[in-house]
Amino acid sequence: SSDLLDGKVHKLAAGTGNETLTSGWPIAVTLKPQNEKTSGAIGFAQSGGNTYLYVVSGGYPGDCCDYQGHVTTIDLATGAQKVFNANCSDMKAHLDIGDCSTMQNAVWARPGVVYHAANDAIYFATGNGNWNGSTNWSESILRINADGSSAATGPVDSYTPANHGSLDGGDTDVGSTGPVILASPKGATFAHLAAQSGKDGKLRLVDLDNLSGTGTPGNVGGEAGPIISVPQGGPVFGQPSTFVDHADETTGLFVGNGSGLSALKLVLDGSHNPSLASGWQKPSSEGGHSPLIANAVLFSQRGGLRAYDPVKGSLLWSTTRISGQ
Repeated sequence: SSDLLDGKVHKLAAGTGNETLTSGWPIAVTLKPQNEKTSGAIGFAQSGGNTYLYVVSGGYPGDCCDYQGHVTTIDLATGAQKVFNANCSDMKAHLDIGDCSTMQNAVWARPGVVYHAANDAIYFATGNGNWNGSTNWSESILRINADGSSAATGPVDSYTPANHGSLDGGDTDVGSTGPVILASPKGATFAHLAAQSGKDGKLRLVDLDNLSGTGTPGNVGGEAGPIISVPQGGPVFGQPSTFVDHADETTGLFVGNGSGLSALKLVLDGSHNPSLASGWQKPSSEGGHSPLIANAVLFSQRGGLRAYDPVKGSLLWSTTRISGQ
């Protein structure tokens, strides 16, 4: 599938490139393609015997004009869709110009949405805009069901930093990245954890089972561990990655940006509460965005492609034949 500037998602046969033009395809994912675009990846998940496609939307261009961040969930078998709007979340359909009085709250992180099998739910983060804890959900991590359904007027659950107002005012979107699901250490107080970064250069831990610790959406704070700064500093626009070192079953987190590349480790205190501890670090010349783990090797690209041992941080090999920012 691919999202084009016609505001629709198209279904193509991988072998031939032939497009499906039945069962409602191509399917609209916005009524305002002049104002809304898909920045994040198109994703999918299997749930309850069905396969769902997820398409996220934010502003085009930037924060201009009448747009609302939203997630469109499409049942690939039937073409039926559900819509969750990060503004006017009580309205369960695509919004046209003037339908919603509040704007922004883009869903624009690189991965789009993240599926968590244990909760059979998807999680995604939003950018700057209006927050009221009821129908407008800026600077937040939101949870909705895998089939795209949610509560009557909002998400199933939410996490919003206590300083969401200053994040909005400074255009320092939490939603410049998506949640990173972490393997929770044995004995931890939280069975299902995720890390969240953003344009403010911070790292937050949240409990995927209870995002704000209150059991309901619409509250602020409630992190599962201390909020810390990205070790190398600077805003984060790419998606961090994670890795489990099976030698000691520790969980690592890797964050890359224009200021460098850093490794962190998920650790527990004496009461089994989690936090992120800094590990090895690389300079800005070895930074880049969205580091990738494959076959127990960490790859990062800036001015060339580098491969690292994710545990030790030692360089395995590099090449400038593949370049880029």
